[in-house]
Amino acid sequence: MRQTILISLLIGMSAIVSACQSTQSLKQETGVHSQVAKANIGKGVELTLPKIPGFPDKLEAVQTLIARHDGRTQALQAVVSAQSDHVNVVMMLANGPRVMEVDWTQIDLIETRSSFAPDALSGLNILADMFLVFWPANAVENALSEGTYISQTDGKRLIYNDTRQLVEIMYYTKDARGRDHYVLTNFDLGYSLTIYSDAMTAS
Repeated sequence: MRQTILISLLIGMSAIVSACQSTQSLKQETGVHSQVAKANIGKGVELTLPKIPGFPDKLEAVQTLIARHDGRTQALQAVVSAQSDHVNVVMMLANGPRVMEVDWTQIDLIETRSSFAPDALSGLNILADMFLVFWPANAVENALSEGTYISQTDGKRLIYNDTRQLVEIMYYTKDARGRDHYVLTNFDLGYSLTIYSDAMTAS
């Protein structure tokens, strides 16, 4: 029931903003057939997204995202669907209109953004952060620039370039509302992203 309501709300908001949307492919010519695009995750460090998403499980969730950068805080909401061959992310301002949709398949990587989307909001960077947090450590390490590696312990994933720490990801226990809780801190680019993820279940 909750999933049906969420889908209905998204359709309604889509109709409101459809007249002021722009769509573009984020696919890049990397020179490697198995790659779709590269995202900057640090100074001189890239994450290469594979052509096929390759998510090892199935994720259907409503997420609250709190981004902090340069003394400013931005709250967003997202409806996320991820599986081996398809990832879809719909981003909304907190309690507001839809601002962006990113759709990743083996055919293309499409970003659709509305005029409400903050200029700094990037579909490619959204997927890169998701990849860092939710994909298995070996998949992330294989996607990183040469000389960049992962150190992982229970509840923590650290990403280094040589001896310089780039990213820290903390995996917390569920909060009081039963939501999964993650915090990504990017030291090189000077931002943090707190994620509260609530799995969607049919009822």
